[in-house]
Amino acid sequence: MLVLGVACNFADSLYPTVLELRNPLELYQSRWIMPDTPNAYDLRQDFLTPDDFATLEKFKKLLKPFKTLTDKLQGNANSKGFEGSYGAVWEVLQSMDLMFKVLQKADDDVRKAPQEYSEYYQVGLWESIARTRSSSSISLLPIKRQSTEP
Repeated sequence: MLVLGVACNFADSLYPTVLELRNPLELYQSRWIMPDTPNAYDLRQDFLTPDDFATLEKFKKLLKPFKTLTDKLQGNANSKGFEGSYGAVWEVLQSMDLMFKVLQKADDDVRKAPQEYSEYYQVGLWESIARTRSSSSISLLPIKRQSTEP
């Protein structure tokens, strides 16, 4: 889940900023002129394309539930009277299951219409699924409790 945590932080800070600044970025890109100096770096190879912005939008949409759940699980640990009100093990396990279902749904969407998703999105999604599967050794099935009565 570390990959997803990093992705949530990244998505929370970078994607909205880049997406909110799309118009100024496109204006800058349209007015940029290659310098006349020898060995000047051609910045055009790093310009964001409409497809890049579409991919960022899809990543933002995919990662939004992860951000919401992560915030909720942080809970009220430092609030007097609310200690431990969120983030209990059962909540974490349910959240992990929900997050995995979000990834599976996104995977189904990509497999139905792969041409609508960039290669970066597909690889990022499948890498997240693979890492989630390999790092999870806990079964998310309900545990049957044994009765303590004779």
